Amino acid sequence: MKILITNLNVGSGIEYVGDKIINWVKETNNDIIEYKHQTCVSHFTDELIKVNPDIIIINEYFPRIIEPVFYYKKYNPQVKVLFFPHSWKMLWDMPEDEKNYLTQRMIYLFVNYTCDEILCLSKKYIPEMTYIRGIGSKLKELYMPVSSEEYKIITPWKDRKKLFGSFSNPSETRLSQKFIDKIKNTDLQIDIYSSESENDRIKDISNFNKYPKIKQENMPKILNEYKFFVLPHNNEEVFFITLLQSIMCGTIPLVVNNRNSKTFDPRWIDWAEGLYFGTSTVEPFIENLKLFTKDKLDLTSVSNHISQTAQKRFDENIIKNEVLEFVSKCGII
Repeated sequence: MKILITNLNVGSGIEYVGDKIINWVKETNNDIIEYKHQTCVSHFTDELIKVNPDIIIINEYFPRIIEPVFYYKKYNPQVKVLFFPHSWKMLWDMPEDEKNYLTQRMIYLFVNYTCDEILCLSKKYIPEMTYIRGIGSKLKELYMPVSSEEYKIITPWKDRKKLFGSFSNPSETRLSQKFIDKIKNTDLQIDIYSSESENDRIKDISNFNKYPKIKQENMPKILNEYKFFVLPHNNEEVFFITLLQSIMCGTIPLVVNNRNSKTFDPRWIDWAEGLYFGTSTVEPFIENLKLFTKDKLDLTSVSNHISQTAQKRFDENIIKNEVLEFVSKCGII
């Protein structure tokens, strides 16, 4: 039997998740075909016809993928489809928008009539928003899979030589402009890991030490070199996989999250409740950074606690078992 898995070569957490799915499905000893090309609808349609799969597993929402799969299943109804949207907002039952009507209509048709099961890798944190009608029985809310065998404490917190690190692109969301303006008046130093093209906002600021973007396979090692993950946030995110990776490595997140914000929903980080140190504004956040620079606190117990708690709360085997059970129900194992 043939299983086609779409895992586009877009890098970052998306491809990392796709690699996980592929490794799990390989355990079923079936014929696995991985589709990675960022090509157009017609090219992927040709691939579907050529492969003629029994199961299609889709990693993340891409129009160039879901449209051909929708029509393919329409004429091949025996095919089973497992869909992994990374954002719950993709499944939000939005009010009809004339500009985006065709896109919204395709998503509605796809999740209702094409997908046999939907494993959403984030949980809805805004109760007043509802999912697309009709998908409740096939939808399960989960989280991004992070391996506790890879992401764990290697170097005890007290033995780590580096203090503050930032391990994602320095966008306005993850490195607020207010924080940049304030830190320039201090002697604080933060190591920033990002691609050169993402560094325009910080290129002339001496408080930031710039390093190349970290490859996924090197992330556990780098995280274990630092005591703190600095995240002066200024928006909401559906899920932030690097934050979870940091927590599992015992690298304590220091987060700005304005609980009184009128511009974004501060509940975005509630999935990590009890696993980070937070302030609502930049000023006390910077004071805390100064304190941690001067004070030789031993937060080993905190580091151990957040790592162990996250490994239990976000056990990737739960997601793996969902995938294997889906394949099993299709009569393949």
